[in-house]
Amino acid sequence: MKHALVFLFIAVIFISGAVSALEPEPQFFGSAQDVPIMHGLEEITGETLSFDKPEGRIIESVALMNEVSEKDALDFYGETLPQFGWAEVGSGKFFRGNEFLEIYFQEIDGNKFINIMINPSL
Repeated sequence: MKHALVFLFIAVIFISGAVSALEPEPQFFGSAQDVPIMHGLEEITGETLSFDKPEGRIIESVALMNEVSEKDALDFYGETLPQFGWAEVGSGKFFRGNEFLEIYFQEIDGNKFINIMINPSL
């Protein structure tokens, strides 16, 4: 019985390690490398705007939503961004240090996009 418990314990550790190895590494926006890209979003790098000013950075990153809903995206970022130090101050609005991050959506020619905008909070 004792050997069976040890074997079971080792099997659980092995299986949990194998499952972790199958999880994809998180991807981040190219210009906002502290903001993850939700699985299912496709960054449109040609639409990225990025400026560094003495007051702070200004970044706008855009991603095609494919089959991702606005609700799922807001839920994902509402759960994920606090892990990166962002405090949610409203739906799709976050604050960290001297920066403000806002998420908004747009539709162009039948395609839905998510925009991540980071500005100095001065």
